[in-house]
Amino acid sequence: MICCLILLCCFHLEANSKFGNPDAELSALKAKYPDNPFITILQKRDVTIIPDENGVPVTYIKDTQIEMILSENGADMSEGKEFFNSKTNVKKFEAYSLVPDQNKYKKIAITKFTKSAEFGDYLYYDDTYCYAFNFPATGKGVKRFTYSEMEIKDPYYPLIFFFAGNVPVDRAELTITMPENVKINFQLFGADTSAVQSSKVKKGKQITYCWTSHQPKVYDQDFLAPGIRYFRPHLIVNIASCSVKKDTTHYIGTMDELFRWMNQNTGDLNKIISPEIKQMTDSVTQGITDTTEKVRAIYKWVQNNIKYIAIEDGDNGFVPREASLVLKRRYGDCKDKSSLLTAMIRAVGEKASMASVGTRELPYKYSKFPSIACANHMVAVWWNKDKLQVLDGTSRYNKLEDVPSAIQGKECVLGTGDGQYQIFEIPVADAICNAQIDTIRLSIDHEMLTGRGSSTIYGETKSTIVHRLDGKEKEKQIAFWPAAISSVSDRMLITDLKTSDLNEVNNPLNVGFGFQLPNYLTWQDKKVYVNMNIERELSQLEVKADRTLPIEIESKKEHRIIYQLKIPENMQVNYLPPLMVFDNPLFGFSLKYEQTDHEICLRTNIYQNTLLVEGKDISAFREMLDALKRAYRQTITLSLK
Repeated sequence: MICCLILLCCFHLEANSKFGNPDAELSALKAKYPDNPFITILQKRDVTIIPDENGVPVTYIKDTQIEMILSENGADMSEGKEFFNSKTNVKKFEAYSLVPDQNKYKKIAITKFTKSAEFGDYLYYDDTYCYAFNFPATGKGVKRFTYSEMEIKDPYYPLIFFFAGNVPVDRAELTITMPENVKINFQLFGADTSAVQSSKVKKGKQITYCWTSHQPKVYDQDFLAPGIRYFRPHLIVNIASCSVKKDTTHYIGTMDELFRWMNQNTGDLNKIISPEIKQMTDSVTQGITDTTEKVRAIYKWVQNNIKYIAIEDGDNGFVPREASLVLKRRYGDCKDKSSLLTAMIRAVGEKASMASVGTRELPYKYSKFPSIACANHMVAVWWNKDKLQVLDGTSRYNKLEDVPSAIQGKECVLGTGDGQYQIFEIPVADAICNAQIDTIRLSIDHEMLTGRGSSTIYGETKSTIVHRLDGKEKEKQIAFWPAAISSVSDRMLITDLKTSDLNEVNNPLNVGFGFQLPNYLTWQDKKVYVNMNIERELSQLEVKADRTLPIEIESKKEHRIIYQLKIPENMQVNYLPPLMVFDNPLFGFSLKYEQTDHEICLRTNIYQNTLLVEGKDISAFREMLDALKRAYRQTITLSLK
């Protein structure tokens, strides 16, 4: 944690002339960035790696960030935050405003800093903390300056540096200097790494790497995009090795070395099954003879009885606790739940391992660039004969055979015994595994459309909906249901709602509901126009023509709907829309109208067969959405006989 923190609190000091003339700087930057109210002038990190007296590399970091306010609305830009974690020993931190004062800047330092914890995703425990503060005298032409000095004594901990953000960065620079006996591995990630230039200079026994970017593209993430690491250019650096005299210590330069580090954290865990674990496992599996059903019962018990919570930081962010301790406490994070799952599965004589994995928030692959940065989650893996079955203890609503979409398609690393490991790519569930199948019976009641619906919902689609329904009062469940089915109108009134047991994870979710759509029908003379598409999945999605950011799909999915409209005895059908189809291997739909003697049937099928839409497929996806919205607008026509 923090050993020493120096906060510089100097008031109204005239800044050095190196900051330039305020008016000239503001004019130049306004001309360069005419549409931006705020920019980063410099984002700089200087890193020095020096072996300590024991030959262990220590990383020293100096971070500098200079920003400028270009608009009149500076009052909204006073808030500042700087983030650290338990691996970084902060030695010095200062922040201040540089306020234009005629032909120079006046420095006004910050005196109050508030330290608070900042939590990321709900899976791995995140020990990030931040210093929050307010820049004084923020206004047009004011510079915001932050500077910090840190040291990292853990040679396994990776460095990550972003060259772009959600505001323009005029210049970003990373330098790493080290003696020639220290070796590093690094790789650039992001959408356009060509925006980053690199160089390597050797001077005596010192080597300096430098990466710079000038005005890289601004990537402003939206709700459709995957995690920022997919597109913002950034560098990950590992210390690979350090040689002292004739001895070389290897850290993380290869996958073998990364697993050796992982195995130090998990290899000796749960070597012996404690009596408490055995007793609980026997109780949970009592009367069950089939092995798969035993594992199913264990999984369900951990899902329902071990609460997700994390209370410690530091190395506990990487090291699971003993299963017996997790069982005693009845809480833990993803690592702790995985520890307990593996121990209980072993207690019934089956092979199980813990596995590190990165959620889909991270674009990295162990097979391409092994690093601690590849993982932010841990799961258990059951060796079901020759098939590996992933069990995510943080998931409450998935059955044994289902894997949460957040880790589908991702590589995980698991120990196979005797210090060996395997990289396993978690399968992506087919669209049919996450299907929603609806039957909607419609009736015309003057200007109102009424009816009843029934839904059978599977996999991740079920998990998402159950999460929203579970524990809610009936009124809140009813209020949520129009959004769950992407209702055509916010005036839809759900008259009743019944669900199957929300806690039954092994069967699909069944939902029955009644509804009314007042003032929905359009009458003209003796004709009535009826839009049968009361569920309109994807209709609210807008993809701009110039979009370049990828589009993340939560899970592969198929949605089938059968609408059945009873034809009133005093009416006849005048018009049915034609067949409408958009067929693409990755996504598409079909809407088909049919008539019998007594009813009109509309069969709708919408499918998404990918988790990420990118490149040229983005325009095709937009075309599909446009075509689907046109199809949704089609109406049938009936008239009085």
